[in-house]
Amino acid sequence: MTASSSVTLSQALLSRSLPTHSSKSHPNNVSLLTPTNPTTKFLKSTSTRASSPRHVAVRAAAVETLEKTETDLVEESINTIRFLAIDAVEKANSGHPGLPMGCAPMGHILYDEVMRYNPKNPYWFNRDRFVLSAGHGCMLLYALLHLAGYDSVLEEDLKSFRQWGSRTPGHPENFETPGVEVTTGPLGQGIANAVGLALAERHLAARFNKPDIEIVDHYT
Repeated sequence: MTASSSVTLSQALLSRSLPTHSSKSHPNNVSLLTPTNPTTKFLKSTSTRASSPRHVAVRAAAVETLEKTETDLVEESINTIRFLAIDAVEKANSGHPGLPMGCAPMGHILYDEVMRYNPKNPYWFNRDRFVLSAGHGCMLLYALLHLAGYDSVLEEDLKSFRQWGSRTPGHPENFETPGVEVTTGPLGQGIANAVGLALAERHLAARFNKPDIEIVDHYT
């Protein structure tokens, strides 16, 4: 399967996309199932927000969605992530396809049902952060960003994976590609940064959140 055919498949899946969660939406919580961009793919950010502990609400929403979702659609979605990674590595004749292939189901669940983000505003303060510590498997992240609708990873960027000057380098760079939270090259750098991000968000929440309003409630 070529990169173009993988993208075509992902676009076709949009017409049969997963149901959205019913909840009040923040202006920055974008469901990609009702896209403003006709090239937006099948992944979506959830808009679920509950006053109870968030992980409970997210888990309930995920279970509810999965019960309504066709198994074959989920498999097609996951395989689209896999084949985008395979095609990019094959074209570049360089890279690591194993991690994207193995972690595609995890990535699909995170970006489709758990994380909150806005591909049209990648630096939205209260977004959830995904840190890929194993930077050599970055085609997983690039495929997810592309399918989620980030303008920083277009089809042409996937085709130029690991090429000089591209926005899809062999290890993700946060100053190069919006949507990449942390530059992860040296082993251990990603998880160390993720711990720091998690500590910072808890500190901000403790400092600024009030009993009647939560200003900071994102997760890493």
